Amino acid sequence: MIDKELEAIVKCHELMKDLDDDSKLRVFKYLLDRYNLVPTNSAFESNNTQQPTLASLEESEVIEDAPKPKTTRTKKTSSKPKGTSSSTKSYSLITSLNLVSNGKESLKDFYTKYQVKNNMDRNIVILYYLRRVIGEENLGVNHIYTCYKHLSQKVPNIYQSLLDTKNRKGWVDTSNTDDLKVTVAGENYIEHEIATKS
Repeated sequence: MIDKELEAIVKCHELMKDLDDDSKLRVFKYLLDRYNLVPTNSAFESNNTQQPTLASLEESEVIEDAPKPKTTRTKKTSSKPKGTSSSTKSYSLITSLNLVSNGKESLKDFYTKYQVKNNMDRNIVILYYLRRVIGEENLGVNHIYTCYKHLSQKVPNIYQSLLDTKNRKGWVDTSNTDDLKVTVAGENYIEHEIATKS
């Protein structure tokens, strides 16, 4: 009996899968009226026979090759307040930032001391240079952007890149994006761990 039910369900599915919801409801109503059926919980219960469930139907060989019903995906909306999305912000060069002749080591000379492999390395080297070497304060994303451009490096999504550096490595403090800081872990990485070029 279960086999016949499965076969009927597969055929119904094949014929109804492309119908819109209103059409499906009309078909169900017609079938219920046509066979004098009243949908109640008792109609789907049986004393000794386990009725097919959706999970068992999907695992059954009878409908193994039947196409799955189409699903529509709803677009997620961001919970971030407007103006905080990294994709909506643009970067600006800080023309007053002296990275060459400020009486201290230039950014390019400092940068070449380290074996920089990715943007997280790049972020900590730049931030450490700005904070510890030339003593810049109130560092924001535009400072990082200016250094990327000065080093002729491809500019990433700086907001996300800094968050990745914080979340994956713990090298930077991004609690205030207008006052980025180097953490103790970041200092240790620069001063003791990162490989220098020979």
